[in-house]
Amino acid sequence: ATIETAKRAGVRETLEEAGFALEPESIGLIARWITPPVVRNRFDTWFFAAEVQPDVEVQVDGHEMRDHRWLRPRAALEARSNGELDLAPPTLVTIHWLAEHDTVKQTLDALVRETVPKIEPNICQVEGGVCMLYPGDAGYLTGDVDAEGGRNRMWNIGGEWRYEKRD
Repeated sequence: ATIETAKRAGVRETLEEAGFALEPESIGLIARWITPPVVRNRFDTWFFAAEVQPDVEVQVDGHEMRDHRWLRPRAALEARSNGELDLAPPTLVTIHWLAEHDTVKQTLDALVRETVPKIEPNICQVEGGVCMLYPGDAGYLTGDVDAEGGRNRMWNIGGEWRYEKRD
């Protein structure tokens, strides 16, 4: 899929599932997440950002979306920490990335680039759970969770997700 195709799909999906319209040129693509082949139920999903007016009316479709509320990224991470919000790993990583930016403009400016990161986790079994290694992690290519170097990974030990990122 091309970036333009992904943007058009994002516009269509937003209208179908949330009931409001976006313009393709207003969308910045964050990343493309693809579940690894070892996962039975696979998906290929594009995450994007767009500026939306605070008074836009969202219509919950009841299928793809069960509920909604607008939160700033840091507030979403806090709600997750407090047990108020459950986030799947790709969404959790994306919100961590969004929290690095203070404004919508900064976020969208950071998304002006030639390519969009494709993230296919390398899932590694570890004692008590799993570790999902993402591109940029020192152990990503080898599956070595003890490799020296940068970290970009999600741990699930005992059912608790924890994201780790450092250079």
